[in-house]
Formats: sequence, structure tokens, C-alpha cells
Amino acid sequence: MSENTALAPGDRILSGMSREGVSVHPDQTIRGLWTLCVPMFFVTFSVCILESWQIFQLFVTTCCLMVFLVSNLKELRNVDRSLALITFLYLFPWFLSSSVGVIGTMLSSDSSAIVAMSPYGRLFNVILMALYLLGVSMCRKSYAYLSAKLQKAYFFGCMFLLVSAIWQAMDMYTSFPMAFPFHTRSYVHGAEDLSLDLKGRLTGYAAEPSYICPFIADGLLLSLYYIKDKSIRVAIVSLFVGVMYLTYSPSGYITIAVLAMVWLFGFTRSRKGRMWLLFALLSLFVLFLSIRDTDAMQYINRRIDDYEGTSRFNGIVGPIEHQFSYGSWTNILFGYGTKGMSSFYDLGNRDFVFGTSNTLFADVLFDAGIIGLICYVVLFLLLFLRSIKCLSNTDFPLLLFVDLFVTSLYRADYASLRFVALVAIIYSSTSSYTQKRYLIRK
Repeated sequence: MSENTALAPGDRILSGMSREGVSVHPDQTIRGLWTLCVPMFFVTFSVCILESWQIFQLFVTTCCLMVFLVSNLKELRNVDRSLALITFLYLFPWFLSSSVGVIGTMLSSDSSAIVAMSPYGRLFNVILMALYLLGVSMCRKSYAYLSAKLQKAYFFGCMFLLVSAIWQAMDMYTSFPMAFPFHTRSYVHGAEDLSLDLKGRLTGYAAEPSYICPFIADGLLLSLYYIKDKSIRVAIVSLFVGVMYLTYSPSGYITIAVLAMVWLFGFTRSRKGRMWLLFALLSLFVLFLSIRDTDAMQYINRRIDDYEGTSRFNGIVGPIEHQFSYGSWTNILFGYGTKGMSSFYDLGNRDFVFGTSNTLFADVLFDAGIIGLICYVVLFLLLFLRSIKCLSNTDFPLLLFVDLFVTSLYRADYASLRFVALVAIIYSSTSSYTQKRYLIRK
């Protein structure tokens, strides 16, 4: 295959051979590369309704990461500087927030929030996730191999959650003999004045619908690019789309819609692609006309139309207004400290509807200030620029970036394994192309 051959949308990006057709193997100087992949099998446990599953995932991640770092200490001098910069942007705001931000809070009129603040678990997670990115940066000679293995393990992690959601759907809508064992927040809320015949919202073993949606979107993308067999690919994608529909989550629907538009845009570079795009848009229009009067769409429309009056909207606006109205200059620049928003909520401050805004950027702004927000915006910008650079070869990194960005608007999961896993996959997959070393076709 020639140097300038480009991958069409849907072509695999997994490693396995070089441009010259030679088998690609991991760098022999890196030991235990598999230890970075094992936690991906349990990535969805972080949103499980059972705290013991969350602890198990954290335990596995910690053990695997420590084994990898101890086995490869000498590689610390060979880290990828660009990924090291991203790791710095990820971690640095929380050192400032936990020092300057906390001191500023102690000296401000909100000093009582310090009493309720319990940042240690969150800080442990952030440091652990930063170390994970550091571990990935030590594998720069094996990015293609690592990216493929991370994608595979992450895909199976999403499949676990998908299977649990299918089990829940069968229990909810059929007379399936095995009852779904998890009692999650699957009830329909926010449209009590409507007469709707909705039995519930799918969550799988996730605590609530908005927790499962990001992983469903992740799994859908990986299905499109990972599964070889077209019939199996269509079946798995259909299952992910069906589960997303039954979550009745506006955020999940918007995520799929945005990803679909970006994905379809990749086809418009050819006449055949533009024909497919026109066909897809017409199909979506017909589908909308057929389901617009269903109970599900009535519920979604109500949630979207009344968004400014919802507790979710107030949970974003209230803390930010408090920060810029009553916070000191140190709180505005460096935040109130890790889990600062949660501490205000625990104290019963009426400006705080929840302990989180459920939005990554609002949480970072409040807890880590403008400096923290700038760091995370730059982090996202760097990932976006890397994704754009290899767009002529594949649109997968860009789609994964869009997925991460959109889901960050309704999930503040920067301290989770999912966040750093997607950062690692985006970075390692783009590096395989920007270095012009590996290119895979089906």
C-alpha cells in the first residue's frame, strides 16, 4: 500500500502490520505492556451502582499500574514529551487548587466549606490517572500496538455494560425468568404532568441513565471500527443504538446525533459519499416523523424544552454565579479546592442543587478556577489538533475526541479511568499516523 493511501471511514485502525506489510510487535524494552490494558476490561465498573465494584476497578488499576511502572522505571527518561505535557495539564490544576485554592477558601467568607471538604479520594484518583498517562507516555515506540490492545479491552468493557442493559430491558419489557439484580435510578422523571406509558429507563448496572450513555457511545464507535464482519458489526451497533434509545436520555441522543453528523461528514469527500449522506438524512427525517408522537419523544421534548428550569441547569449556573459573586480572587483563579462544590452542597447552600454540576468544565472551573479551566481547554485543544492532523487517513481519532468532548458536557468524570483511557487511545492512535509508521486496512 502506498505512502499516501488514505483510510475511508469505517476502515480499521488497529495495529498488526506496518505500511510495508511487516508484522508489528511491541517494543521489547517495555515490560508488561498488557498491564496497561487489563483495567480497560473493568472501565465501566466506575459507574456501577455497587460501590464494591468501583473499589474493585480502582484496586485492579492501581495494582496493574504499579507493576508496569516498577518494571519500566528506566523508561522514565524516554517519555513522550507531548503526552507528558497533556499529563501536566491534567494534573497541575489540582495541585494549585489543593494549595492556593484551599488557602484562599480558608481566608474567605466561605471558610466553613473547608470543614465539609473531603478531597482525598478524588485527589488519589486524579494522581493515579495522571500516572496512567505517564505510563502510556513511556510506550511511544509501541503506540500502534498499545492503541490496538487498549481499544480491544475497552470494547469488551463496554460490552459488559451492554449485556447488563439488555438483561434489564428483557426483565423490564418481557417475562424473562431471571430478574435483573441491580436496583438503579431508572425511573422516569421531569415530566410528571404527561401521561406516558414508559416502564423505565435503561441503565444496566450503571447508577443512572446519564452514566451509561457515554459508554454506549464509546462502544458504538469501537464497534464501527473494530469488528471485521459486517453482519456482526451491524448487529452490535444496532444493540448499542437500541439501548441508547431506551435510556430516554436527551444527552445520550445528542451525543449520537453529533457523532453521526461528524461521521457522515467523512463521506462527503466523494460523490458516492454525498449520495449516502443525502440518503441518511432522508432516512433520519422519515424516522423522526414516525416516532415524534411516541411517549419517548414526548418525554425527550419536555426535558429539552424545560431545560432552563431543570435542576440540572441550576446545578451548573448556581455554583458559577456563587463563585464570581462571593468568591475571592484566589477562588476565581485557583478554585475552592478539590471537591469544593460537593462541600458547599453538603453544607446545604441553596446555590448548590447537587454536589457536582455534571459538567466537566463547570466542575473544573469551580474547583480549580480559571487556571484549571484554561489547562483543560488547552488539553482538549491539543487532542483536537492531533485528531485533525490524521483526518486524511482516518476519522476515528476525531470521532473519539468529539465523543469525549460532548460527553464531558454532561459528565464531570475527569478523575475516572474512562477519561484517561480515551485520552490515551486518541493520542496513541494519532501518533501511529503522525509518525507515519503504521497504517492498517481491513
